[in-house]
Amino acid sequence: MALAGRERSYSFVWFLLSGALMLLALWFVYDEAAGRRTWKKYAAEWAELESKRLEAAIAEARKGIDPKELKRIQLEREKAQQALESDEYQHLLQEEKTKRIALNVANQNLQFAKADLDEVFYQWKHAQHEGEDFSAYKKRYDELEKKIQELDKAQVQKEQDFFAVEEKINEMKNRLKELDAEEAKLNKKAEALQKQLEAVQSRGAPIEQFVLEDLGKAGSVNWGTVDRCTSCHIPELKPGYEKLKEPFKTHSNLTEIFNNHPVEQYGCVTCHGGQGRATQIKHKPFEEGDFAHGFEHHWKTPLLRGDFVQSSCNKCHVQQFNLDLAPVYTQGKHLFVNYGCVNCHTIKGLEWAPKSGPDLAKIKDKVYPEWMLAWIQKPSNYLPHTRMPQPPWHSEKDPVQAMAYILSKSEPFNWKYGKFPGGDAAKGKELFNTVGCFACHAIEEKGGSAAPALDRIAEKTSADWIYNWIQEPKNWSHDARMPSLRLSKEEATQLTAYLSSLGKKPEENAELRMALADPENIKNGYKVINSYGCYACHNIKGFEKASNPSVELTNFARKDVSELAFGDAKIPETWEAWTDGKLKNPQMFVDERS
Repeated sequence: MALAGRERSYSFVWFLLSGALMLLALWFVYDEAAGRRTWKKYAAEWAELESKRLEAAIAEARKGIDPKELKRIQLEREKAQQALESDEYQHLLQEEKTKRIALNVANQNLQFAKADLDEVFYQWKHAQHEGEDFSAYKKRYDELEKKIQELDKAQVQKEQDFFAVEEKINEMKNRLKELDAEEAKLNKKAEALQKQLEAVQSRGAPIEQFVLEDLGKAGSVNWGTVDRCTSCHIPELKPGYEKLKEPFKTHSNLTEIFNNHPVEQYGCVTCHGGQGRATQIKHKPFEEGDFAHGFEHHWKTPLLRGDFVQSSCNKCHVQQFNLDLAPVYTQGKHLFVNYGCVNCHTIKGLEWAPKSGPDLAKIKDKVYPEWMLAWIQKPSNYLPHTRMPQPPWHSEKDPVQAMAYILSKSEPFNWKYGKFPGGDAAKGKELFNTVGCFACHAIEEKGGSAAPALDRIAEKTSADWIYNWIQEPKNWSHDARMPSLRLSKEEATQLTAYLSSLGKKPEENAELRMALADPENIKNGYKVINSYGCYACHNIKGFEKASNPSVELTNFARKDVSELAFGDAKIPETWEAWTDGKLKNPQMFVDERS
């Protein structure tokens, strides 16, 4: 048992703990009031910025007021005000009161007399009806009629006297109102700006938010998404702030976008991404800790910046091929379809896209085998601007075996127009320039790019095939994109003569043709085509039901960087850098284990 007066004291410990608790409480209050309420800083900055602008605008508006005119109005107004305070005006007010009483008395006397007249008239008619003497009533009735006429004249006179005084009073009052209206007209612009200034200064820092419904066909916004962006981006939806910096800048194409996409229904995060509910930026915008813009490690949809914002159009406009306000997105979609990316990679909404490469069902009757081998070995040697990618052949046998299978499955062509009978190449050249071929085809870098260049077409195919093709492209394939030119037989022979002069037929390679007929190569060719995915861009017999050879990209934009394999590539480990590298060089991320 401890001795009295010798107990151990914990006062100092409790003092330290109390102090720590107080400091912690103060920190909590500071963090809540300052650290977590970033939007208040921007609201205050906007109020200061807008107040300065409005004050300058008010000063400028007041400069535009004619000082002489304003002085004249103010002097006349002062006189008008003095007139309302003068003895004359007070006398008029008193006179008006007296005249009003007199008028009321005259009205009352007149009404009483009319009531008496009605009573006497009743008595007169009642006596007449009863057969009694009614002459006294008749006399009284006539006397009252005369009296009423006199009272009516008196009432009219009293009314005129009253209105005359009232008119003088109104004249003096109206003059003041007129001068007030003139002054208000001069100050109209400045007064309107003044009201705006008062509204800005009394606005405070409210949280503005919208709750969004389900949106989008290819990447929806979930119901209940909260959008608070306009809490900081206050003038985003107001014209006139296009030259300011964010977050105080007017939205681009304001009318065109928001007429069709009301902010109450679409918000901001639908197109721009970010974390719509958040209002805190810990450090600097667009750095880790910028919760409002989604720059937080586990947030899947950070703010889209620059041209990437246009990608959000795909959420609703997935099947729309042209969008005027999204030129980069539109161009990207065209490239994705035209270059055949969609043939290997499924994207929801683009299932309708046709195969980008030509139909190979009858290829044997179209091209020379020697040309075909050179083509699939390196397409750019024949067409420098071709859209066909360079196949990453692993061995020299692969292209030969692929050809062997394709040619073995080739169906015979219906030579509907027979063999080429010969023609005039010079006239054909002239016809080529006039019939419209240059709109789609190029020769010597002149012409369109919608279809292959024809500089060396004779290296590829025979005059017989050209002759049949140009007369009826659909006879070759129902999916042929070239329209019928409605050529006469003579025009077809001339045009064929010219085209077949462009280039030289390749020398026959007996060894190659033997290899193409080898059953083992034909068998292995199926595996080669299946491995390289040639069927994705071309119709090849035997692969009608084959699935797309590569991964689906519908949700590729949502992939985290940790899901991307960078291999040995020395590039920044970001989604953008990986995608850019993959598009430019699909093999750049391949390593020993790929």
